[in-house]
Amino acid sequence: MNNSKNNLLLSIASGLLLGLSVNQFGEVPLSPLVLICLVPLFFAISGETGFLIYSIKIYMVSILFLLLLLASFTTQSFFGGMLFIALSAVLFSVPFYLIYFLRKYIGYQKALLLLPLVWPVFEWFVLEKTFELPLLSLASRLAVFPSLVQYVDITGYTGISMWVLILNVALYLTLDKWFKLRSLDNPEKKKKEKIVLIRRLSLVVLACFLLPLIYYSYVKNTIPDQFKKTIRVSVIQSNFALEEDTADSVFTEFVKSQITLTDSIVQKDSTDLIVWPEGGIPYAFKEHRDNYEYFFSKVLIWQKPMLSGTFDKKYFKNSSSIPALQRYLNRDYEIYNSAVLITQQLAYASLVQGRDISSLKLYRKRNLMQFTEHVPLSETFPFLSNFSIIFGGNSNFSPGTGSAYLHFADKDQDVINVSPIICWDVLFGSSTTHLSDENDFIAALTNESRLGNIFTAATHGMESFTQLRSIESRRSIVKAATTGFSIYTDPFGRIYRRLALFNRGAVTDKVILSNAVSFYSQYPNAFPILCLIILIVYYLKHFFFTKRDTVQ
Repeated sequence: MNNSKNNLLLSIASGLLLGLSVNQFGEVPLSPLVLICLVPLFFAISGETGFLIYSIKIYMVSILFLLLLLASFTTQSFFGGMLFIALSAVLFSVPFYLIYFLRKYIGYQKALLLLPLVWPVFEWFVLEKTFELPLLSLASRLAVFPSLVQYVDITGYTGISMWVLILNVALYLTLDKWFKLRSLDNPEKKKKEKIVLIRRLSLVVLACFLLPLIYYSYVKNTIPDQFKKTIRVSVIQSNFALEEDTADSVFTEFVKSQITLTDSIVQKDSTDLIVWPEGGIPYAFKEHRDNYEYFFSKVLIWQKPMLSGTFDKKYFKNSSSIPALQRYLNRDYEIYNSAVLITQQLAYASLVQGRDISSLKLYRKRNLMQFTEHVPLSETFPFLSNFSIIFGGNSNFSPGTGSAYLHFADKDQDVINVSPIICWDVLFGSSTTHLSDENDFIAALTNESRLGNIFTAATHGMESFTQLRSIESRRSIVKAATTGFSIYTDPFGRIYRRLALFNRGAVTDKVILSNAVSFYSQYPNAFPILCLIILIVYYLKHFFFTKRDTVQ
């Protein structure tokens, strides 16, 4: 296994397995590949002492993985997409460098055994909190099997990554020992050793699958006690691909298409709420009276509340208060990717009573798409905004801190609280942990048309992350997408209704309202901090107490 050519092929194999695990073959998910994807890499780097060659092997895995994951970015901007992939690959390589440095002190196998503890810390504090790139997480692959990942309502998505690493490391250690037994001359001893290896691996695999299934059985019988009633929600999927250079006439046709679909669904189905996708109202909602009054009139005709993606602007009262980035962009305002909830009461108050809507609360997207909607550090160094990738829609948004939930009344006149999240928000576990216990369900508004129609890995990933957010928060999620997938998930993360990708349509289905409060929602940092504490304790024991005892 130490042959250079074989090791290079093993690195390539790991990169391909990682990348394929985020894809599907027809309707068959390839996500189980993630359970073995790192094993070839572990063999490839096991005897590598040269830092340069080690780095090449690691970076090759990261690049191949991210090329398959983020290929859709390159179709929008090849240079920008490749730059994004190259920088993300550097970031994804970080935990493997930790193995390289630790192996000198504790040995290669012990360093690998620490990797399942390292990865949750890396994903939460580095990928999500520092660089805001949870898209690189290993967790989303297993969301297609909700019964195996219900424990994320305790650990959050990083618990899945630990689970994945445990299985990969266990398989590698078993195979490594198995291959080394070939040199053993005693057949009887060799047979006994192999039986022991098989038993150990079987116990690890059994525990990794049986414990999650037991927990699923438990929550399936207890969580429903915290469910409330159901309401009916309609989703509109126009199948319009909106790009940066889309003409105004296309935006008009986009809105007309959504209006037509809504007209038909309201006439056909009884519904409590209509949900349009991200950017469904494709301009700053509160800026032009004629525009918002048009939507108010439609809501009064439908006699149904409507939640839609839109945009919002915050103007600065004087030039001295304009931040450096906005001044560099020649703007006297900040722009937010937002969501607005138009109720019949709001529409009546504005149209009939002439009420001013300038103070109307909108949800403003919290987590912006890096290098597209927002360039990191551009607030401090405004010139960096020039590196924004043109990826459809606007760029250089500001992160929002809007309302955690918006209100509407259902057909029984009960007040329902819905928490909107917008596109990239879906990737972040922290998007749902800030929500009030009073929210009844979540509406995810996305525009996957920007991901293209050639490579759909990122689109499938958005669906998987939506399922994880459902389980973590124990809330139903209604996801409305421009080109799909528009889906309905229950509080167990199970998809029970889907509008096909690249299809035009509207559907109505029931949505379970929940007041369950998960451990993860209350203590989102708990699991990665626990992993960090264990790592620190191990470090102190090995590098401090062990050395002190040796000296004595």
